[in-house]
Amino acid sequence: MTDNNAPPVHCMYLPLSAGGLLVPSSAVAEVVVPPASESSKRPSPHFSPGPSSFVEWRSARIPLLNLEYSLGLEMSEAGVRNRLAILQSVREPTELPFYGVLIQR
Repeated sequence: MTDNNAPPVHCMYLPLSAGGLLVPSSAVAEVVVPPASESSKRPSPHFSPGPSSFVEWRSARIPLLNLEYSLGLEMSEAGVRNRLAILQSVREPTELPFYGVLIQR
């Protein structure tokens, strides 16, 4: 049964190389072009501290997640069509307020 009076759910589709990710609009802080040093390489295949798994955003160093690797998807080559989605953390926002996800345009 459909409730025509239900409020709409505002969300964003973040495209990955194979498929995409549907997230609440309120979780997306910004979508930006990755810094030049990040657009020439893929994120680290593992989420672990290191120079390739962090990115500078608004004078803050935030973790960069590789969702394609984590989900077992085929990873795309980095290129001019890449964008960086900055997502707000919903869990422990004082310790990890934001993180980045490399997406396709």
